[in-house]
Amino acid sequence: QVSEIVRKDSPDKFKEYFSSIKKGDESNENLYPIGYKEKELLKMKKNLSKKSLLRSSIVQKDNNTPNFGTSAAATATFTERGPTNVPGRTRAIVVDAADNTGNTWYAAAVGGGVWKTSNSGTSWTSLSQDLENIAVSSLAQSAANPSVLYVGTGESWVGNFDAIDGSGVFKSTNGGLNWSNVSPKTSGIVDDKFYQVSRVIASPSNADIVIATTLAPDGFSYIFKSTDGGSTWTEAANEDGTIEDYLQIFGWYANTIAVHPYNDSIFYTGSVDIYKSKLTNLLYKNTTHLTDGYNEIDTLNNDVHVDHHFLTVIKDGGGKFRILNGNDGGVAVTKSSMTPGEVEGDFVLERTSGYNTSQAYGADKVKGKHQYFSGFQDNGTWLSPSSEIASSSSDYSYEIGGDGFEVITHWNNPVSMIGGGQGNFLWWSSMELCSNPRNEGIWSISY
Repeated sequence: QVSEIVRKDSPDKFKEYFSSIKKGDESNENLYPIGYKEKELLKMKKNLSKKSLLRSSIVQKDNNTPNFGTSAAATATFTERGPTNVPGRTRAIVVDAADNTGNTWYAAAVGGGVWKTSNSGTSWTSLSQDLENIAVSSLAQSAANPSVLYVGTGESWVGNFDAIDGSGVFKSTNGGLNWSNVSPKTSGIVDDKFYQVSRVIASPSNADIVIATTLAPDGFSYIFKSTDGGSTWTEAANEDGTIEDYLQIFGWYANTIAVHPYNDSIFYTGSVDIYKSKLTNLLYKNTTHLTDGYNEIDTLNNDVHVDHHFLTVIKDGGGKFRILNGNDGGVAVTKSSMTPGEVEGDFVLERTSGYNTSQAYGADKVKGKHQYFSGFQDNGTWLSPSSEIASSSSDYSYEIGGDGFEVITHWNNPVSMIGGGQGNFLWWSSMELCSNPRNEGIWSISY
């Protein structure tokens, strides 16, 4: 009799299977230690610098030096295919303390690493070439030494299944050109308590003083402090010596706050939308909404992407300031005024180009073309132009709304493709796609 094979064909079973691949089964929990990817990558870089690639699949067991088959030739390269006009979830922004104009920013995305702009977001430069984990949830700079930056990696502290795991805290001493992992390690492996880093804060008066909030694989959260730039860390504890579970995994997620730069009784909050509130006798109420992403109130500034993860203010003098915002659609900023964000059109930069940080859930190539079809986290499903070779500077067209998920293109028919959205919605097309965004007229829906 043939025993029944248990198929992992339901969401809970898939999650169980996915977790077992990453961590091992219940009897072998955490099979892969935190930071193992970074350790293996560093080993690979070291080996590549010592010798050329060998065309062999035999592993050298004496020194752990990997030899590669012909499929991993030394000439193999990865080419970015865009899109350049679909920024992704941004949880951290720093206004550069070295620029008195407030026009230089560092921004970090949970699937796109660290980026820098020197012209208020008109153009962006990636600072992640030397950063081994680009799932950046937090970013900090010290005004005492603006060249020093800290990033906290990993998004899974919030409990979302789609998140990319972290590798601890990284530090740069040259404005993001190079990075090193300053998390506590044992035999090169990052301490489990630095599995996910939800927040890093650097002292404005001393760049060596930094605080990090973290989450371990067991679900317990911690606060650590370093007074020597990350060389050593001290775990914070209550006066009675016990450790509090500060964050757990539901902090919740889309929430942020900033205080009015000239009136500390006024503050701004962001969750699904952005609100302005005023304190009255230590109580507060939401008095003014600044965005209406789902058109549920009056459509004010409805072009600003929903789900806000970061807010700060930039003082411009004379009572004027800007509100700088990181959300699931990238970076947004208001025009400078005494009441920024309160009128239609106050927010700009929402779909800025060149900030290539969208988090792809699935992608496919169209047969016979250098055309790509992809679904992105909270940004829908997009398609590159069929008339060009897709590159890092390609503008994609918006095809399907909602969260973009897995996609597939037909092997024999280049105009036939399927994309999906949350709620088990599937859209399919069998007609030639035009160059206009949001071509819903040529898409059909299935459930």
